Amino acid sequence: MRRIMLVFTMIALVTTMVAIGTLSGSAQASHDQYDEESNDWYDDWLAGHTKADPPDEEDSPPAPEPEPDPEPVCLPDWLQDWYIWEDPRGVEDWWYFYWYKWCYDSAEEEWFEVWDGWEWWGPA
Repeated sequence: MRRIMLVFTMIALVTTMVAIGTLSGSAQASHDQYDEESNDWYDDWLAGHTKADPPDEEDSPPAPEPEPDPEPVCLPDWLQDWYIWEDPRGVEDWWYFYWYKWCYDSAEEEWFEVWDGWEWWGPA
């Protein structure tokens, strides 16, 4: 049984090698015919393309448009700046805070604060 399997394996291997050799030879033969026709492809391409005249002194490239100043970039979190309101009557002091966040202006290369509203918190 082993001999039969070995013989079939050898036949399949030889058949595959012959088929690959045949396909390889036909591919090389067809490649040669394209090489004969395309030897002058660069000359044919150059004939269809002409070199443009160089620009005159009057033909200057357009001036680039100035880039607009970039928008400031702000941190996403709002922060609280806390204070105590002192009751002038001395009865009860209260906490209050302002909302703000930090932003960076790349044109000026500096940090600054953006302020929003304020809120009461409670007795101090």
